[in-house]
Order: sequence, then C-alpha cells, then structure tokens
Amino acid sequence: MGFFKDMIRNKTLPGMWAFFFHRISGIIIAVYLFFHILVTSTAAWKKEYFDELMALFRTPVNHFFEWLLFIAVVYHMLNGLRITFADLFGYTNMNRPFIIVFTIIFIAIILGSLIAFLPLFFGFGGH
Repeated sequence: MGFFKDMIRNKTLPGMWAFFFHRISGIIIAVYLFFHILVTSTAAWKKEYFDELMALFRTPVNHFFEWLLFIAVVYHMLNGLRITFADLFGYTNMNRPFIIVFTIIFIAIILGSLIAFLPLFFGFGGH
C-alpha cells in the first residue's frame, strides 16, 4: 500500500504513474491474448460455435471494449518506446519531457482512433 501512498503524495513524479499504467496495460494485454487465443481456437473445434461467438462480439458494447484495448496497446507501446529511448540514449534524467511528448502523441492517436471507432459504438459499420 506504500506505493499508492507515494504516488498520491508525490503528484509531481510522472515516472511512477507511467510505471503503474505500463504494468496495468501489460496485464490487460496479457489477459486479452489468453482469451483471444481461447476464442479463436474454437474455430478448430466447431465452426458454428465460432460463428456464434463472432456474432456475439459484433456489438457496440464490444467495439467500445476493443477501443479500450486499443488504448492499452498504444499506451504500452509508446511507454515502452519512451523507456527504450531513455535507456539506449542516456536520457534517463530527462524523464518528464519524454513523458510529456509521448502523452501528446498518445492523446493524438487516441483522438484520431475515434474516427474509426465512433461509428462502431453506435452500431454503424462493422464487420
């Protein structure tokens, strides 16, 4: 519980928040991959069952969850690139500027993704 107290008390440490959200997004992606493999493997068992599952996933609510997964993947990717640049090029003392730049890129990508996902949220388009 000390980790969360430190995060709340030291609001000026963006690296701690980046670390926390990087771990959370990694867990979300790992859980998704497990279920993705499980669902797609049903195609090998019975095609009708797989088709029923795919029809279940073509709902606006599920498209919203796909967008949340997209957000997790983009965040995890950008934060991983930030960590890689900082470690490879010796910019570990410039953590805050990197986080600001990658946050701006992250927000731009997420807002841009709404162009593709908004019609799906309201039941327009789809597969």
